[in-house]
Amino acid sequence: MVYPYKARKKGYEGQVLCHVRVGTDGKVLDATVFTSSGYDLLDQAALDAVLAAEYSPGTREDYVEVNVIFQLS
Repeated sequence: MVYPYKARKKGYEGQVLCHVRVGTDGKVLDATVFTSSGYDLLDQAALDAVLAAEYSPGTREDYVEVNVIFQLS
């Protein structure tokens, strides 16, 4: 995952909670930001990351919670 350059430059940090539904083939059916970081740049980067991730095949039509934390070091 790439920390957005503009967010890093502005000092944005935050935590984003995404809900992801994974199909029986392991592909993302849909993903949404459930809890925002308060910054659109970070929220979109988190959503892009969970959409690009590889998952084990789902066994039900349920969701997975993915917590993404952006922290400057």
